[in-house]
Amino acid sequence: MNKDKITCYLLHSRPFKETSLITHLFSCERGRLSLLAKGVKRKSAQGLRAVLQPFSLLEIEYVGRSDLKTLCQVEVLQSWSSVSNRVLACGYYLNELIMRATEEWQESEELFNCYRQSLGQLQVLGEQQNIELAKVLRNFEVTLLTQLGLAPDWEKDIVQADIVANGFYHYIVDEGFSPVASEINMDDKNQVATNQPRWIGEAILSLSSGEYKPEMLQSCKRLTQHLLLPVIGDKPITSRKMWL
Repeated sequence: MNKDKITCYLLHSRPFKETSLITHLFSCERGRLSLLAKGVKRKSAQGLRAVLQPFSLLEIEYVGRSDLKTLCQVEVLQSWSSVSNRVLACGYYLNELIMRATEEWQESEELFNCYRQSLGQLQVLGEQQNIELAKVLRNFEVTLLTQLGLAPDWEKDIVQADIVANGFYHYIVDEGFSPVASEINMDDKNQVATNQPRWIGEAILSLSSGEYKPEMLQSCKRLTQHLLLPVIGDKPITSRKMWL
């Protein structure tokens, strides 16, 4: 049986029977995939288990004809050095987004490269650089939204007028941002409920440019998480517990 070789990161692992693990990986070549690591919990396989760590860049080989293929060999290409708990929480947040928002075996080289770049940026940031950490997360969320086909036009509203920094907007699914002041001129089918959240234009433009003022970061976070809700669901993000 021929072996396949890929470059990947470990996102998550869970026990399988007494001695094995199901590993969830994110690769450049195959997107997200799950592989069975047989016997990896045995004492004789401690070396293999030691290298199966999140955030390290791995080269792996796997085989199999079934949906759940088997991990054969692992080589560490680049390790992640010890970092602060807050940086780790950010890394696990990225992992959880990928696990919950992407389908298996869907290649996305751009998302993989953004993930790799984001990990590199997080690693050089310290515990106290919360603003810079938040910027990395927002930029990754924008890339993820784009790859999922969920990103709105960040610079134009639904009538192709420029987003105004001091204006307020509602978001209409599959259409984009609607200026709050213009709702009375909209067709009935496009009416936005008055209890829908409003987004300030400066936050929308920040997500377009990737340049953030500190006072805009909270609004940007609320907006990206609102847009991701259809694919990640309303189940709490567990990695946020590490941040608190």
